Amino acid sequence: MLLLRTFILSLLILLSLNNAYTQQNVKQDSLSNTSELAEMSFYELLNVQVIGAAVKDLGFYQTSITDNISGGSTIEKPYSIEIITKKTIEARNLKNTIEATDNSTGIISGVSPSSPYGFSIRGFSGDFVKILYDGISYGISTLNTRPYGTSSIDRIELLKGPVSMTSGKAGAGGTINIITKRPELSEQFNSELYFVEGSFNSTLLNLGMNIPIAKKVALRIDFDKNSSGGWVDNMDSKLINLNAGLLFEPNSKLRATLSLNLANDHVPGYWGTPLRPTETAQTPLNVLKSNDGMVIDGALRFNNYNVFDHINEAHSKRVFLDIEHKINEHIRSVSKIYGYSAVRNWKNSENYIYDSLTLGFKRDRFTVDHDKELYGIRTGLFFNHKIKDKLPNQLGIRIELN
Repeated sequence: MLLLRTFILSLLILLSLNNAYTQQNVKQDSLSNTSELAEMSFYELLNVQVIGAAVKDLGFYQTSITDNISGGSTIEKPYSIEIITKKTIEARNLKNTIEATDNSTGIISGVSPSSPYGFSIRGFSGDFVKILYDGISYGISTLNTRPYGTSSIDRIELLKGPVSMTSGKAGAGGTINIITKRPELSEQFNSELYFVEGSFNSTLLNLGMNIPIAKKVALRIDFDKNSSGGWVDNMDSKLINLNAGLLFEPNSKLRATLSLNLANDHVPGYWGTPLRPTETAQTPLNVLKSNDGMVIDGALRFNNYNVFDHINEAHSKRVFLDIEHKINEHIRSVSKIYGYSAVRNWKNSENYIYDSLTLGFKRDRFTVDHDKELYGIRTGLFFNHKIKDKLPNQLGIRIELN
């Protein structure tokens, strides 16, 4: 009888959400939990009304920042745009940009020690996918993309297809724009704290604060720290991000935001378990076997054959100054002055080959020191009016030097 009631209730909910079920309005007291429904009779269930709206908004009329000089909605663009908002990120408990993009449509992501964040869109991967931070490209994605937590992210915009109008060299697969949170004018101090402790000595700490300094000035600070001991020996990792933004909005026509980001990361230096001959393996595993009889030895499962003092890290800082000025009801100007610098180091052994003479493994040596500096200014004018007071017309002109 309980199964029959559950089936009837589920059917009624589905019919109600799809507007295919109608009945005379009957006033019912609100039900505090679903256990009350299970105790109702068949005739009582017939009089239950499910109040609410189905999810119908597909985001067609959202306005993206990425590649949107004229300011039109997503439905006006000749390619697919998906926006993952901070509300979605928080609701789904997405801790980094890898998890956030995995929750999108048509994008595959993965993690590699040498290229910590990798994405595949429309069959293209690596440098064919462009990565932007607040609309600015730091260069080819395989060398410049680093780990990034979601505590300081306002939204992630995903453009699927080659887009080069506003971000220079196009990515044939698509573009991912990571947009950070900005301070907001408020009369109250707002704060958020999130802490997680898990296996492998893993910890995650996120702290966010929006601080009203004056009526027209606000400060926002976001801090996140993510560390783990890893599931293999000598595989420690650590990520620290600090974002700060200062907003000055003297009136409704002028808005200036100064942003600072400091990031340090040490990603795991682990390149997998090497193969060895079946006859020398203590615990041969049948998950993989090469043509010459090489297998994975379960006894080596938790060994890391990288050098003990390996380095796989990056230290970066960036400064943005965004100025928005509404000249009149039809014209506005937007300018961004930015600077970015990073120091990245790789010192590892990344290839391990079995040596039949010593019954051990040969290792290579790999060293890269990479320093990067990027400075630039981007400014634009945007016009929004109607031709003969009827036809909407939008025009954007943007110039960038870096």
